Amino acid sequence: MKHPGTQLLLGAALLLTTRAAQAQASFSVGPQVGFIASSAHVSNQSPTIKYKGGFEAGVLGAIDFGHWGLQPALLFSQKGFEKTEVLGVDNTRLRYLTLPVNMVYHHKASGQGLQVVAGPYIGLLLEGTNHYRFTSIDPADPTPFPEFDYPIQVGDSAPYFKRFDAGLQAGIGYRFGGLLVQAAYSLGLRNTNLDTHYAYSASGYNRALQVSLAYLFGPKS
Repeated sequence: MKHPGTQLLLGAALLLTTRAAQAQASFSVGPQVGFIASSAHVSNQSPTIKYKGGFEAGVLGAIDFGHWGLQPALLFSQKGFEKTEVLGVDNTRLRYLTLPVNMVYHHKASGQGLQVVAGPYIGLLLEGTNHYRFTSIDPADPTPFPEFDYPIQVGDSAPYFKRFDAGLQAGIGYRFGGLLVQAAYSLGLRNTNLDTHYAYSASGYNRALQVSLAYLFGPKS
């Protein structure tokens, strides 16, 4: 049986192909920068998970055929989260190379103005770090524990985080000339956490709110 998500993507691809046959496509490309507020959903909420700020930067393309379009991008994305535990606070920073491919509906056939975007993404974890800060002090020894950093092990056989992430994202945007502003929410669908050191870390899924600014060079209408 086909996965519903696969059927949806195939249907959207067919729609875009039909639109491309009916209208002349225009292509534009340019740099994109943005801010990410990321977190994680864990299967057992024993720790307190908070959002962590980061940035993303890369290249965005726009292929438009009237009201419809496609926006692929290649981005360096800083994700992560802050986890409060019994003894302290663990700040996790994850650095991904991300490939989102959004399908777009433009309010105007020119491609300008308001737009709605949605589509899948895949991510390759390049590296990561943990910064641990102890907040609990032994009454018998009031000397504060030192803060320390340690690298995250990456790979499907490693005890911490899997190399690949995948999920869906959706949002809205506004284009004025070559300037494009977007806000989107991404929902990770793949368990990326292989941390076996703690019982509550059985699974973890990336979550992120993204606000971006791009400037596209090419046809504006």
